[in-house]
Amino acid sequence: MLLSFIFACMKQSVFLTYNRGSDWEESTAMRLQTLANLYKLNLYLPYRDLEPSQMMIRQIQEWIKKSNTVIGLLLDGNSQWVLQEIEFAIANNKTVIVIYDDKNFSPTAIHENFYPIKYNEENSDETLHQIILFLNRREHKLQKKLDAEKTLLTVGLGLLAAWGLSKV
Repeated sequence: MLLSFIFACMKQSVFLTYNRGSDWEESTAMRLQTLANLYKLNLYLPYRDLEPSQMMIRQIQEWIKKSNTVIGLLLDGNSQWVLQEIEFAIANNKTVIVIYDDKNFSPTAIHENFYPIKYNEENSDETLHQIILFLNRREHKLQKKLDAEKTLLTVGLGLLAAWGLSKV
C-alpha cells in the first residue's frame, strides 16, 4: 500500500523523511529507495547515521528543493530533524504528505500543500482510502493546471497564426 502511494507521487522527485532510530521507518525508507533505483525514480533520503552537520543540512535542503513532494513517516515519534525538514518543505511550497500515528504526532499545520494521513494499523483500508482521496485531489489539481496550460498554448498558437496571416 505504502509502496504504491510513494510510486504514485514519484512522477518526478520525492524526499522521504523518517525518524532516526526507528527500525521500521528506516527499513521501509531503504527498501523504497532500492525499488525507486530499480525503476530509475528519484527518491532522496536524509542522512540519519550521524548527527547532521551544517553541510549535511544544506544537502538535505537542496534535495527538498529539488523534490516535488516530501513524505514524512511519523510512526515512531517525531524527531526535531523530521519536523524541521517538514517545516522547510512547507516554507518552500512543496507538497507535504505526513503518514502519522496519533500517539506520536498531531498535525497542526494548516497549509494548502500539507496533507496528513493518519495511519490506522487495525484498518489499513482506511489509510489506503485517505491516500486514494489525496491522489485523486492531486490529480484533479494537476489536470486543471494542464488544462490551463493547454488553453494558454492554444491561444498563443492562435495569436501567432493571426500575426502570420496579417503579414501576408
